[in-house]
Amino acid sequence: MKRMIVGVMVGASLMVACSQNSIGNQAEAEDPTENEEVTAASILEDAKQAHEDIQSLEVSMKERNQFDQTENATLTYQFDDGVVYYENELINEKIYKDSEETMILNEYIQLSNKEEQLRERYIDKKTEEHQNPLAYYQQFDDAFFDLFELSEREDFYVLTYIGEEESQKALVEGFADSFIAYSAQITDTDLEESTVNEPEISSFSLSFDVDKDTSLIKGYEIRSSFIIDVNGFENDYDFDGTYLFANANEDVTIDKPDQDEMAVGNLSFDDQEQYEQEAFDYVDAVIQANIYQNVDEYVERAPTGSEEEKREAGDAEQQSFVELYAMALAVDMEEFGVEDEKLMELSEAMLLGYSKSEYMILDSKAVAEDTFHVTVSIQGLSQIDLSRELDLVITEKMMNGEITEDSSGDEVADAFIDSLETIYDQNISLNEPRDVIVEVNRAGGDYMILDHTSYIDGFVNGY
Repeated sequence: MKRMIVGVMVGASLMVACSQNSIGNQAEAEDPTENEEVTAASILEDAKQAHEDIQSLEVSMKERNQFDQTENATLTYQFDDGVVYYENELINEKIYKDSEETMILNEYIQLSNKEEQLRERYIDKKTEEHQNPLAYYQQFDDAFFDLFELSEREDFYVLTYIGEEESQKALVEGFADSFIAYSAQITDTDLEESTVNEPEISSFSLSFDVDKDTSLIKGYEIRSSFIIDVNGFENDYDFDGTYLFANANEDVTIDKPDQDEMAVGNLSFDDQEQYEQEAFDYVDAVIQANIYQNVDEYVERAPTGSEEEKREAGDAEQQSFVELYAMALAVDMEEFGVEDEKLMELSEAMLLGYSKSEYMILDSKAVAEDTFHVTVSIQGLSQIDLSRELDLVITEKMMNGEITEDSSGDEVADAFIDSLETIYDQNISLNEPRDVIVEVNRAGGDYMILDHTSYIDGFVNGY
């Protein structure tokens, strides 16, 4: 359309320059673009260029999600400032995102850290798609613009996609991104490391409406039924997406939500942030006291209490864990008749290996005013490798006569302790990282973990 306008202006300039022969020459002069064919590809290219300079936009959209629910939502964009505001009627969710932060407000549920990452990824993808839909889909198929047929209405062009299935498959990467990302999370695999097989498509349609005067997109619709395999997990989807564009390049106001809207229950945002950090620190301190048997680090990391109170609590955590471990070990060593004192010594020797484990606390999130979920990534000691190494060393001691049928229970325990020291001096094997969620309760300003097995299993049990 722009080329037609430029052509008319050039023709007019030539007519003025040749005004001395105005009657004859004007009759002969013709608009050089008058007979130029308007094609689907040329309209799409003009629309793509028009969206390169778009500054603001409002999008009303209707999508069927991965749970087969139809979601009605609006997205408001200030592209120049990098600001987007999303509001979803179905799940009563609001998302505000600017260059500095992302705020996710959901009345019904508290999202996990991974779920928040999925929502933020969704908003980022939609921003890229809506700012320039044609450039977005063209990146998946260089021949994209050549696969449309053109029809007209009074004020806009209608571009209908006519690509075959092989071409359609290339576009699934675009509109099915949120489905693929969700499937990767279900299989507990990073999206970048996921295996996504070629989709099987049973139906597909895509069309764009382009304004004749501005070359801006008025709206578009995409529908497809397809099966896609992500990490061996097969998904059957029916996707419908309808997007209506309004107020392009007009003044759009996006107000940042009040942070307290993000807080759980009656907590203020500042209080929630403080309590989440304290729950984070508390789990860190407890792991140091029991798994690593380090009371000094408990005192250093515990978020509340005087130094005396922290040391008392750290001692209790340390001792209770050793006793708990000794009780479990007593069952395994019952046939040897090991004395209680030696059993405690053996337990302490075993725990030295667990102190070689590695962990990282990833996130702390309030799920209620007094309940917090703390996510810990744990690389625990490989029980399989430890048992194998222990069997080899004990067998060697038996062959050397260090352990005999006449050995007492305490002598057998000493042999195990000596063997463990030998194994732990070498390079020990750790399991692959495993994320676990530890539930922390807050009462009267103090924190507690009611179920310690949630993280202890990550350090102690083989998997």
